[in-house]
Amino acid sequence: MRTALISMLSVACAATAGLALPSLPLGGVDFSYDGYSWETDEFGGYPPASGPGVAGNILNAIGNTIKILDGSGVVELYDPEGEGTEVTFLLSGLVSQGATGGGGIWETDYVGGLLEMYFDETPDYDPATGPGTYSGVTDGVLWVQADVLSFHTTYDSVEETGSFIGTFEVIGGAGLGCFEDLWTWGASSASGVPCGWTYAHKLRGDLMGQCIPEPGTMVMLGSALVGVVGMLRRRIG
Repeated sequence: MRTALISMLSVACAATAGLALPSLPLGGVDFSYDGYSWETDEFGGYPPASGPGVAGNILNAIGNTIKILDGSGVVELYDPEGEGTEVTFLLSGLVSQGATGGGGIWETDYVGGLLEMYFDETPDYDPATGPGTYSGVTDGVLWVQADVLSFHTTYDSVEETGSFIGTFEVIGGAGLGCFEDLWTWGASSASGVPCGWTYAHKLRGDLMGQCIPEPGTMVMLGSALVGVVGMLRRRIG
């Protein structure tokens, strides 16, 4: 009984047209990841012609999920590497409103932009060659697509470290029936980047959302639960 119920709760977030996506339980989901962010100028030039932090520059980022945890950030729900898969993301099109501050501490707000997450059964993520030439980020199944509602960065140019916080609204992707609601994203950044990258930041942080099934899935789940109760009654009788 317990096993059957757990299986159905997982199916509520995994029934995506036969795709082999991870089965996640209902509730908070925490994607723990690392990656890289960088700016281009408004024409796509890299590094930006007028330098980083200038109004009109475009912020981008790519990354790879290390673990998928529950909302507490403690219980492991899915290990992409252990399963021989990968979950990557592309953040693109965030427009800088210009850096403000002083004394080495700079803050920047960005508007617009899109977050896309991909599930790939053939891991091939490779950021090493740098912006515009990295590979393996956007192949696989588009799992989550979200509009950027807000995005704010803080950067210490003396220590060469930073952090950011963003909010997102899920609008599409194969996981739309599960991943609905607002998401938040926070991380720390540092200056260390692989060969081929300049004016970029290495990221590590958490992208947190909610797994909330769509009404149709809840109807299916409710019907399945009724079936389980019926079987239980028959056994008792």
